[in-house]
Amino acid sequence: MSGYKYETNMRAYEACPPSTCTPATGEAYRICHNPFQPKDFLPPAQRRIPPNDKRCSEWGLSLYKSESEAVAAFRALDTSPLKNIRKRLGDHIAVGTLQRAFGTTTPANGHGHFDLYEYLGVQLQPVFKVVKSL
Repeated sequence: MSGYKYETNMRAYEACPPSTCTPATGEAYRICHNPFQPKDFLPPAQRRIPPNDKRCSEWGLSLYKSESEAVAAFRALDTSPLKNIRKRLGDHIAVGTLQRAFGTTTPANGHGHFDLYEYLGVQLQPVFKVVKSL
């Protein structure tokens, strides 16, 4: 590991990434476009969704432990007051297998959501493939 991809930005926060992070492993699901767009693998602070980089998690890539949890998250966002979710985030689900060399992840919350803090040089797009249209 040679450092985190957004380490310069992450230094603005105490304990970023969180001390509860562990090496990335296992299957992960992500809301995306089909075909992929470059913004599909950027953290919220880079995409400005929402336009708020006041939390460390804004520099982590949002992922889900299962396809069903990713679908549920999409449905909740799609019916929320946030506008243009399909255009901003996409309307497909992709799956990829995380490896320790990709970075560290937070523990999943009760909805299966977790953040991946990527290491420098990691390119996730080739690791993921679209598996579901929403």
